[in-house]
Amino acid sequence: MPTGTTKLETNRLYLRPLKKEDTLMMFNNWASDARVTKYLSWSPHNSLATTEKGLLKRQNNYVHNNYYDWGIVIKKSAELIGTITVVGQQPAIKSMKIGYCIGYNWWGNNYATEALQKIIFYLFNTTNVNRIEATHDARNAASGKVMQKSGMSYEGTLRQAGKNNLGLCDEKSYSILRKEYYQK
Repeated sequence: MPTGTTKLETNRLYLRPLKKEDTLMMFNNWASDARVTKYLSWSPHNSLATTEKGLLKRQNNYVHNNYYDWGIVIKKSAELIGTITVVGQQPAIKSMKIGYCIGYNWWGNNYATEALQKIIFYLFNTTNVNRIEATHDARNAASGKVMQKSGMSYEGTLRQAGKNNLGLCDEKSYSILRKEYYQK
């Protein structure tokens, strides 16, 4: 039943597979920005070659029907502003973990929320996933708001359960179950 990454659309966004030609926008719009990667597990890219290498790896993974990774593009400007990805899967319990990243210049516009809501809809309607989860560094309250606005429930804080560019961090955990999604 897995469907993989396919082009999706929201009111303001296109969610689409990434390609090598996205290198410059990805590098300039978020991958090289320490403000964006502050709470992430990967360091800011210091060269276009680093970004291109990562994009080629992603591009090669799109052949797998259980690989879910989208570039977030603003419809009006065709600007690539971030990514949203299934960063972990546990098939035995039908669980997927989502991660997302938006360029600093687009923070506060609800683009991450719009993208996450669409991905939750897509995964519940095209896969057999039962649980969709996400975590964030406890210091990154904005990310938690995205999860809440997307219908996810706060489950608790895992003390020093994560590591990012700031070091060890407490992770706040959110999820939504299939039955909860369809009850709304």
